[in-house]
Amino acid sequence: MSVAFFQISYRLNGRPVDDPFEKIKVAAERAGAELLRFERHIWPRVIPILESHIAQQYDEEGGGPHRGAWAALSATYLAWKERHGYSTRIGVRTGALRAALTQSASPFARREYDSERLDFGTQGISYASFIQEGTRYMPDRPPLDFGDDTEQDLRAALVAGIREAMEPLDNL
Repeated sequence: MSVAFFQISYRLNGRPVDDPFEKIKVAAERAGAELLRFERHIWPRVIPILESHIAQQYDEEGGGPHRGAWAALSATYLAWKERHGYSTRIGVRTGALRAALTQSASPFARREYDSERLDFGTQGISYASFIQEGTRYMPDRPPLDFGDDTEQDLRAALVAGIREAMEPLDNL
């Protein structure tokens, strides 16, 4: 009967270590703990993706996969916006809502996160939900209408965050 055998020994600073896989175990534990810290590795990658895709929705005045192009402004409202010097773009009057959703530095942006959740949206803009959902008097014009391209970008961010969290294993 033949036996194939190999032994792995591990030395730290020239000295034998009792558990040859101690360094690997410690690195894996650190990486596992880092994977749970979404606030460090994932959310900072997700926020710019959401902002970019929302900016695209505004630039294209809708066109998302679920609700499509935004409804045109009524002639009356368009004339009112022109008379008062507001933007005639659909979904934009002062630009505060767009800035809140596309620029983290906006005073109206809400970007709070911890290891379990991301709160992404607006604060101090009472009409934000009316734009997203519409009202009895106004059609919806949802800036939050994401498609497959957004999902793909978010998956890539997740993978990049996981790789970053796993770096302790790379340094073995």
